[in-house]
Amino acid sequence: MNKFLALTGCLLAGALVAQQPNALDPGALKARAYELYDAKRFEEAAVQFQAYLASNAEDAQALYDYASLLVQLKRHPEATQQLESLHQKFPRHEVGYFKLGVEYVALSRPADAQRVFTELQQSSNPAMVAAAAAALRKLEADLAREAKMKAQTHVFELARDAKHADVVAAVTEMEQQGPLPYAMQMQRLYALSALHQYPAALERADRLAEQYPAAPDLTLLRADLLAQLNRRLEAEALWRRVAQENPGTSAALEATRRLQEPILPPAEDRVFALVRQNKLREAVGAIDQMEKEEKLSWPMQLQRVYALQQMGDVDRALLEANQLSTTQPESTELALVRADLLIRTHQRQAAAQLLKKPKQEHPDTPAAKAAADRLQALPPLANLDKVFWGEAYTSGDYLGRYGTIVGSGFVREGLFLPGARWLQPYAEHRFGVDTRSGVGRRQSIIADNAVGFYGGLRAQLLPTEYLFVYGQGGINKDLLDRREDGDWALDYQVGVYGFKSWGPGAVFHQRAPGPDLPAAAEEAQSVARESEKQTPGAHFFWRGDWFGDAGADFSYYDRYRSWIGYGQAHEGLRVFQLGPKLACDAYLVENATWDVRGNYFDNFFDLGPGARLIWHPRRNWEVVLRAEWLKGFYFGRDDLNNRGNVSDQYDGVHVGLSVGARW
Repeated sequence: MNKFLALTGCLLAGALVAQQPNALDPGALKARAYELYDAKRFEEAAVQFQAYLASNAEDAQALYDYASLLVQLKRHPEATQQLESLHQKFPRHEVGYFKLGVEYVALSRPADAQRVFTELQQSSNPAMVAAAAAALRKLEADLAREAKMKAQTHVFELARDAKHADVVAAVTEMEQQGPLPYAMQMQRLYALSALHQYPAALERADRLAEQYPAAPDLTLLRADLLAQLNRRLEAEALWRRVAQENPGTSAALEATRRLQEPILPPAEDRVFALVRQNKLREAVGAIDQMEKEEKLSWPMQLQRVYALQQMGDVDRALLEANQLSTTQPESTELALVRADLLIRTHQRQAAAQLLKKPKQEHPDTPAAKAAADRLQALPPLANLDKVFWGEAYTSGDYLGRYGTIVGSGFVREGLFLPGARWLQPYAEHRFGVDTRSGVGRRQSIIADNAVGFYGGLRAQLLPTEYLFVYGQGGINKDLLDRREDGDWALDYQVGVYGFKSWGPGAVFHQRAPGPDLPAAAEEAQSVARESEKQTPGAHFFWRGDWFGDAGADFSYYDRYRSWIGYGQAHEGLRVFQLGPKLACDAYLVENATWDVRGNYFDNFFDLGPGARLIWHPRRNWEVVLRAEWLKGFYFGRDDLNNRGNVSDQYDGVHVGLSVGARW
């Protein structure tokens, strides 16, 4: 038995010795590492790379690939070690050295990263020089931003510790480095006021008001400073302005309270000061503490709701507001804030019911105007004031691939059914013409040259989205005399259509965007915009915000005996604005047209770059001038033999001007 075991052991040992060279074969290890990587088994691939490099450390490509894999696995310290080793052994491996700089940034080693990117700018490769210069610029910009944020955080800490003189000194030092953010200028004003340096604070506040005339927190501070300097009449004028221009807001509440009582109780005065400094959590805590000691005044009860709303604690804010409504049912301020909270919780029709009351019972007042603005901003389906609706669109387009001009458009007028506003009956007129269809024996029909009048019903599938299922019937006349000998004929169509846009570039800004504009000032700008009190100025400013949009229609047309679909999408950037109503976009566009019957229209897909100017002359109106270059491909059947010998690919210019409106 012992001899058998010994013999077996010898055989196993021999087998292992025989297999060992194959198990550690460098070529097999390397191949296996890449095989595992391609199979996305990254952890196992890393083990194989490590085993291979243990005896093949001079393989630059494998070392670089291993480091890149470690980066992908977010093992940045190990990746940095491998890249440092790569640079030591192969100092001319610039791609690896650049990646090392990137890893230094990830590990918060900016000095090392700066050294790497600076050295790489001496490269003989122009592309590497450009990449290193761009990386260095970004790094320096990030460091400057980080230093700025650190300095601002320090100012807020000083303000929290009531070190007012230090706040003034720190902000003044920041000012020497460049323009001050709005928040920092306000902190200095608060500190100067706390130090009783009222004339100096008022002088700075008046200068700041020239830049931010609609910021209610700044206006309130100016009024307080005027009151401290015994200029009560001027202060009251500012308080009245805040109350009138910002109904249903915390700022209006404070302004009204200060108009009612020349001297506020110290506890309430402190709460208002905390709110103006955006210390909302502390303000709510102070009000809660006051409630434990005595019955809260109405302004403090309402102020708590406003603070909770601004903090984003919508559930508690709505609970508090609903409780207050039982004791203050006639308060227009409470009605406005409750409506805002209901909108935030997607209870839009309940919000509309609330907003109708101040609008009807207090006409020609700031509260009624604020309620009307909020109603107007609601989706039409939720705006109970809105009984009728309408929309119109017309477009003229030059299509280079046909050498023709196409005109088309429609007008719809409808109403919302009471109790079922998602069902919307309507009447419609539409038309389409072009300058080439029907010319020659086998010319494709480029556009539907027709005029029609219809009555229909559409169902809005989602309350806040432009998405509808519809059916309509009426009469239609073919202007090319191909259907019904050109006579008016009965027609119907059913289908679905919709449109959706996304992204910050899909909206207009009232002024050049800045991260330092406070929420209160943004709110004031919004109110000013809605009330059209803000003077539109032709100020140029860059945007650079992304956007995307898509629209589609898939319908059955009785006049064609076919289902036909259209689709269009844009992805791009809002490049700049000229004032609050004119913008320029650059984008990529894709279009598709198809039908199931077999090419009544040319079935095609095309795409290409484009640019457009968008002008909003008034609310809910849009004028678009666009120019595009399109590369296209025909697809599908050609049962009607309309295309002749035309190639299955095309390209050409598309220029169009369109006007759209909703009411």
